[in-house]
Amino acid sequence: MKRRTGKKIGKILLLVALLAIVGGIVYAVLTWPIYPQPRKNVDSYAQLRQDMEKTGVLVPPENVLPWVETFYSQELDGRDRLSKPMAFLMSGTVEYGGASYWTELYGSREWNYDRSMEVPLRENYRMTPIYRDASDNSMLYFLCIDGHIYTVQVYADGKMPQDAVDYFDGLLLEACHTVVDLYQ
Repeated sequence: MKRRTGKKIGKILLLVALLAIVGGIVYAVLTWPIYPQPRKNVDSYAQLRQDMEKTGVLVPPENVLPWVETFYSQELDGRDRLSKPMAFLMSGTVEYGGASYWTELYGSREWNYDRSMEVPLRENYRMTPIYRDASDNSMLYFLCIDGHIYTVQVYADGKMPQDAVDYFDGLLLEACHTVVDLYQ
C-alpha cells in the first residue's frame, strides 16, 4: 500500500514540475520583448483606426492633411506580445512651395507633453483650447479633449519661409478643428 501511495505522490510531483516548466515557457514566450521600441508600424489606415477604437482615442480621417506619403504607427504600453496600443502616429511629408515638410499627427489617451515654458493659446474652438508653439524650423499645435492629447507638427530642414509658416498655420489649425469635430 505504501508503495502505491509513494508512486502516486511521485507522479503528482512530476506532473506539477512539468506544469511549472510549461507555464514558465508560455510566460516567457508571451512576455519576451518583440518590439525594440514600444512602437509598432501599421500597414494601413484602416488597421490603425480599427486598433485604436479599443482605446477610445479617435483617429481623424486619413486626408486630414494633404500627405504626399504617409506612415502609420502605434505606441504600445509595453514591448511584449500582449502589449496594447495606447497612441497613434500618422506621419509623412506635405509639400508646399516646391519643398517637402515632415508632418506628424499624434493622438494619445494620456497627457505626455513635456515643455517647461508657457505655450500660448491660439484659440478656443467649440470650447476646446488649441495651443500653438513655433520656432524657426517647426510649428506645433496641440489640444486636449476628453482626456486625450493630440499634437500636429510640421518640421522644415532649415528656417521656414513666412509664406510656408502662414500656409501651415492654417493647415494645422484646420487639422485641430477636424479632431475636435470628431468628439462632437
